[in-house]
Amino acid sequence: FPPPPPHAHPPPSPHHPVLPPPYPVPTPPSPDNHHPTIIVIVFVSFGGLLFLSVLAFALFCLIKKMKKKKQETDIIHFDEHRHVTEAIVPGPCGEQVVVLSVDDDVHIDEEIIKNEEF
Repeated sequence: FPPPPPHAHPPPSPHHPVLPPPYPVPTPPSPDNHHPTIIVIVFVSFGGLLFLSVLAFALFCLIKKMKKKKQETDIIHFDEHRHVTEAIVPGPCGEQVVVLSVDDDVHIDEEIIKNEEF
């Protein structure tokens, strides 16, 4: 490797102290033009979280209500008995007439069983 080139500036003499360069003056902070935008973003975020929490609470209450719902079971016993009687009798003019007599016997028994789950 070749040696590095000589410095163009001679080294400072020991009689003159080397002063560091002055510190840069800090620039004043720029006005914050995004302040209203940040407020809108924060409120929309919190509003969305609040909406989701209310929705989750409503869903929780609905599921709890569905589990607690009363269950009714209807048991119906339906019995129908029909009794038909046929009789042949002489009519007013001498011909024979068929007379039907129908007796319906209907029984309906209903039971309601309520089941409550807690």
